[in-house]
Amino acid sequence: MKLSKKEILNIAKLARITLEPAEVELYQGQLSAILSHVDKLQALNLPSASVDAADPNSNLATLRPDKAGDSLPIEKLLRTAMTTENGQFKIPAVFE
Repeated sequence: MKLSKKEILNIAKLARITLEPAEVELYQGQLSAILSHVDKLQALNLPSASVDAADPNSNLATLRPDKAGDSLPIEKLLRTAMTTENGQFKIPAVFE
């Protein structure tokens, strides 16, 4: 599946990233190759394949233990926010 430059720019907009023209061409090729590979995988006839591994209630879905770890620095996290205020994320009000 070949993605157009317009589609790449739309994906970038949804991800809130700005791409240089060279990056648009690079990602266009890379994402198109990934989607082409997925198309090939979907075309395979695998009658013995099971979807049980995707079932969260299946015994096959073994989760790792939940352990506390190091967190990211606040400054780094806040750089991803559209707006901040007093060192916190600022989001539009949900309730009036």
